Amino acid sequence: MKKSLGVALIDIGGGSTTVSVFENGVLQGTKQIPVGGDHITNDISVGLRTSTEEAERVKIEHGHAFIDYASDDEIFQVSEIGSDQKQEFSQWQLANIIEPRVEEMYLLALKEIHRLGYNDLPGGYVLTGGTVKIPGVLELAREVLQKNVRIAIPDYIGVREPQYTNGVGLIAFSHRNMRIQGKEIAASVSAVNEGNYERKERKEKVTKVKTPKEGPGVKKKVSSWFKVFFE
Repeated sequence: MKKSLGVALIDIGGGSTTVSVFENGVLQGTKQIPVGGDHITNDISVGLRTSTEEAERVKIEHGHAFIDYASDDEIFQVSEIGSDQKQEFSQWQLANIIEPRVEEMYLLALKEIHRLGYNDLPGGYVLTGGTVKIPGVLELAREVLQKNVRIAIPDYIGVREPQYTNGVGLIAFSHRNMRIQGKEIAASVSAVNEGNYERKERKEKVTKVKTPKEGPGVKKKVSSWFKVFFE
């Protein structure tokens, strides 16, 4: 329903964010923005002075994208680069690093949607990709985009994680097309078999007509024909 009204899909991946606009059930345009979840990880690494691996772990386990909803009581430790000492930070401090980058992604996505010629999308926005698993991503999107926003979670072959939306979509698309192509191939094979059967029937009829019949009359004609050469 929303695809017919006009909706934008914002897929926040690791290295980039892809924006796709659908209207009347058809993809109208797509743009790719070179900013994604990996940039959030890098921001955390720089802000907390820790390794990229540690920053990724912290993002997944304690991250929050909306400062207003982040907790100042949730405390975690990270290892400082070049030191054996542990540093303590709160989720609220981490949110102050994550929110600006996620907000930037939304603003860039909105800019690309406007460039595609869409200033108003009645169907709102749909978020997907691994980064949308961070708490607060949806709430921040609603505040920045000022529209109806929801997160797309696949419900196919037992998968219910937004980072697998693209993969699941490709599987479903391939399965549907294989079924359609299978029907077309079956119809083609059936038509070929019918054609072969009809040609075989015609050939048998022609053979039956042309096959000489043995009998006294036939032998007499053959004998007369040879006499032409021996007389």
